Amino acid sequence: MILGWSCEKEALPDISVNSAIENRSIGGVLSGSGETVLGNVLNNPYALDNINQAYQMLRGSAGNLLPTHYYLKWVPQTGEHIEALEAFEEAYGYI
Repeated sequence: MILGWSCEKEALPDISVNSAIENRSIGGVLSGSGETVLGNVLNNPYALDNINQAYQMLRGSAGNLLPTHYYLKWVPQTGEHIEALEAFEEAYGYI
């Protein structure tokens, strides 16, 4: 008898496209649409200037650290760019 009462059907929520849009709208404008608003720009803790400043604070002497690696980002736009990138990789042994 107890199990019979615990198995009642409940109405499922309306998940139609229109109700999803209505639930997301605020004042007639969809939330998430329009211009993206970002917060304040934060300092990069891994920037060499910040690391040298932290080194000086900790050690009391100037930290003249120099970069050891460089990060390159290539975004090929055409087939010729991709071919040039592949030729560069083969010539210099990059993967």
